[in-house]
Amino acid sequence: MKLFEYDEFINESVKKLVESRFADVLDKYKGKIDQHEIYKFSLEDPSKQNLYLQWMIEQKLKGNKDIDILSIVKAYFADHRKPEEIYKYDDAKQAAKAVGYKIHLN
Repeated sequence: MKLFEYDEFINESVKKLVESRFADVLDKYKGKIDQHEIYKFSLEDPSKQNLYLQWMIEQKLKGNKDIDILSIVKAYFADHRKPEEIYKYDDAKQAAKAVGYKIHLN
């Protein structure tokens, strides 16, 4: 396999994985949240691979503000933390505290 073909293969594989994560979240939260909200969060996911998408949707469903959810996720990403780290926090307040973000939660 030539280098160019390998790069195309990798890019296509990543694209399918990203689409799969998005589809999984759409299916899991169907009827609980508008799909436009899911799409909006997908576009804002700093990983560009929907690695944080499910956590963001879960936080939105708990009533957290978009600005807080996005700021927390971006802080995790900027701090070079592994995406799975954020999933150990069910509560956005705890996740925010871990990265030193002052939250504006209700």
